Amino acid sequence: MLDLNNKSINQAFEIVGLDFRINMQTVNSILSIAVTTVILPTLLLWSIRNKVWEGKRALKRYFLTLNLRKEMLDANYREERHVTKRIAQIPTIKVEFDSKEMISGKLIVRDSLEFHDRLAKATFTPSLKGFKVEDFYLSDDGDWWIYNFYSVDSQIQVAFESLEEYLNWSNETTNKYQLRIDKRLSFDLKHTLLVGSTRTGKTYGLIGLLLQMINKSIHYELFFADPKNDQLRKIGNWVSAGNTAYTSENIINLIDRVYQRLIEREQEMAEATLNRMTGDYRDVELEPIFLVFDEFSSFINVLDSKERKNVLGMLTAIVQRGAGAGVFLLLIMQKSDATTLPTAIRSNLLLKIVLGNASSTTYTTTFESSSDIPVFNFRQGQGVFLDDTMTVPRLVSFPYLRFLDEYNNGNKDPASLWKH
Repeated sequence: MLDLNNKSINQAFEIVGLDFRINMQTVNSILSIAVTTVILPTLLLWSIRNKVWEGKRALKRYFLTLNLRKEMLDANYREERHVTKRIAQIPTIKVEFDSKEMISGKLIVRDSLEFHDRLAKATFTPSLKGFKVEDFYLSDDGDWWIYNFYSVDSQIQVAFESLEEYLNWSNETTNKYQLRIDKRLSFDLKHTLLVGSTRTGKTYGLIGLLLQMINKSIHYELFFADPKNDQLRKIGNWVSAGNTAYTSENIINLIDRVYQRLIEREQEMAEATLNRMTGDYRDVELEPIFLVFDEFSSFINVLDSKERKNVLGMLTAIVQRGAGAGVFLLLIMQKSDATTLPTAIRSNLLLKIVLGNASSTTYTTTFESSSDIPVFNFRQGQGVFLDDTMTVPRLVSFPYLRFLDEYNNGNKDPASLWKH
């Protein structure tokens, strides 16, 4: 490498006939001033704006934003302005992640009169490498379009080799009154509808939720109705044989018992919250009560009109009045038939999950619309969900519980899985 100093530089000037003397001390001073007054402040401002202290997340956000700006420019999302020179200006964009794990986040784009219609139809998924946009909406002030996106990796089903590993994972994002389904979805206890045809993973998904319930730090009072006299009856007998029914007559009696528990719980709540203005069962540390009902349609369709009216009346009361008192209904069905499940019940099932590649009719009767279903090739245990905080369905993936194989191949007694 050529070693230049002030003498050699001055000699070079003499060769070309220039009478100029440079002092390297002067150069160093100029460079020092430039670094202090321009470069360092610029780096500092860039670091603050991009939140470099967030490490990998900051870099991911920065490069996503760069790519988005480039592709928006290429797609003619720009306003050309003429002042002293021609300038192409794209809408202001921001990328925010919901957590340090970067499982999901938001792309925020400034709305404008010129681009409003285009932004209302835009898809930014091709520009968000490794992420997919699942829904979008206008901000409350109407100034920004907000596109919710999720990591493609987040839909890879988590596999667990042991019950302990699964429970530790579920408790990472939940308290005793919450359950976890996948990397993104953890939810407060609520009335739930789980829909899916045969071999879509309903049973394994349900088993995962029940295992979380019975292993929480607070007791869950569980009731099981299984008109098919199949897997749920077995689980019910292992967990609480006295709260398990499979014949029509016994199921009607079981529903009545849950309804009576609702009335009792409402009295408990009235006493426990006597000195409170607001609050629900969680604020006074009451135990959750769940009626888990498999294949509701195969039960309700065999009842006579009087029995049907009585059963639907009690279930409607449970879903309309039970949430604040901690009394919940979990329905499992192969399809959500509008004639089988009245609107008064379905509309109060605040968490709805459809597993597998269902028909548009199933989506419509479950979510009241089939037009917003994400395009995805669902594997077993995967589907879409909608709860009371959302406007369109999102993807969901129940984990793969590999440890259950040991209880199916004769290596372990299935009853031992439900002892806690």
